[in-house]
Amino acid sequence: MSSTMRNVQNEEMKLKSYLENIERRNRTDVQSLQQDHDREVANLLDAKQYQLEQVKHAYDVQISEEGIALEDRLQRAREENAEQINKEMQVAKETTARIKANTQKEVDELQKEKERRIESIRAELQKESDTLYRMSKRNFHQKQNTTEST
Repeated sequence: MSSTMRNVQNEEMKLKSYLENIERRNRTDVQSLQQDHDREVANLLDAKQYQLEQVKHAYDVQISEEGIALEDRLQRAREENAEQINKEMQVAKETTARIKANTQKEVDELQKEKERRIESIRAELQKESDTLYRMSKRNFHQKQNTTEST
């Protein structure tokens, strides 16, 4: 074998060795890039999951806050309604008391008027009774006198 041939074979072996080294490095680089890519994808998925959880949490918080606000409004409405009912009840009690007092006053006045009438009628009956008694007595005396005279 000639020296050229050997040189060519040596050169060919060097090139094969170099090619194997490059392929090995390439595979390692590809694996490294694949691992980096997988990590980035996993990180992106984690970040998206975290964002999704944050959105859900924010939505839950907003719903909760709206619920609390609605409960507060409902409570205020109930308190205002209770206050209005109490005011109306107070007005109704005052009106009832006023009507009752006026009615009692009218009843008392009617009672007094009836008592005055009854007293007036009694006095009148007493007068008439006295008058009838006197007339009866006079008539009796007159009859007696008339009977005695005859």
